[in-house]
Amino acid sequence: MARNLSDKGSTTEQRLKEKKPVNTTPTDSGIMHTNNWIDDVGAQYKNAPNEKVISKNGAFVVLGTDRPSSEASGYGAKGSSRAATIDLVVGRMASARGGKGVKDNTFVDNNFAADAARIYISQQTDIDTNFGIVEGSIGNPRARSAIGIKADGVRVFGREGVKIVTGKGNNWRGFGFKGETNSLGGKISQPAPGIELIAGNNTEPRKVYGGLFNPRETIETLQPVAMGYNTRDALRELSGIIDEIFGIIQNFAQIQIAINGTTATALASSGIFPPHGASSGVIGGVTTAGLPSQVLSPLYHARLNKLFDFEFNYLFPFGYKFICSRSVKTT
Repeated sequence: MARNLSDKGSTTEQRLKEKKPVNTTPTDSGIMHTNNWIDDVGAQYKNAPNEKVISKNGAFVVLGTDRPSSEASGYGAKGSSRAATIDLVVGRMASARGGKGVKDNTFVDNNFAADAARIYISQQTDIDTNFGIVEGSIGNPRARSAIGIKADGVRVFGREGVKIVTGKGNNWRGFGFKGETNSLGGKISQPAPGIELIAGNNTEPRKVYGGLFNPRETIETLQPVAMGYNTRDALRELSGIIDEIFGIIQNFAQIQIAINGTTATALASSGIFPPHGASSGVIGGVTTAGLPSQVLSPLYHARLNKLFDFEFNYLFPFGYKFICSRSVKTT
């Protein structure tokens, strides 16, 4: 479509003579942040009676109540007076028709799957259901305040750090002995509600094959993350147990060397297997004195250490240094 220059009717030659710019940016092209035609074409939002909509160039700020899709959806459709919502959306139905969007002047509802990007803030909503998020071990909270962010890429950048925190705030006053509540005034039952990092939006257990001689095995996809210091201490403890076993093996080898030397001396003096005399007595004495104190007893204690000091403390959930996090899981 042809667009007029600022000096309507002037020719290029005239503008050059007058030392005026020849190439000007059309005021409705969208170039250099000029206005474009997107407000008049493309997806048009079907706002509900209780919504205030601010829109410009395909960006929308909707002030209303919980409405994940049509006017019949969400707690706003049920008449809830506790479902105030701010919906920030850009690119309504952007992925429709292979990324072309809907046809011009098509009126659309909210679509959490097809809209290009969204920040959804609601006083009362089913956030996981609305965004199509798997339950995981935390579950699917319903009728709770929530904030959902969705786009092709989401970044959180903290110049001096980023914290992901769950549970109650510290040092709040006015909440009584039990402290901060949830948005409905209810008790926050867990002292440390979970954090789950779910790649691929899937937590279903998966079956794996361990090779030709190993059976088929089912592995949990969502697993607790390892606690760094506890895992370090567990490996140190295991290393100590291995060193203890090495020492036992060394003692056994030294005793066996003594037995072998005594046997060799007896065979050399008799020419045949030693008689039931002094040589066999010496062999029996070495074995009787050495094996119980230097091999069998230490081996027994090493086994106890492995069970009580290592496995109970680090590998069982009741252990005081359990290596798995009780609150953070990942896929």
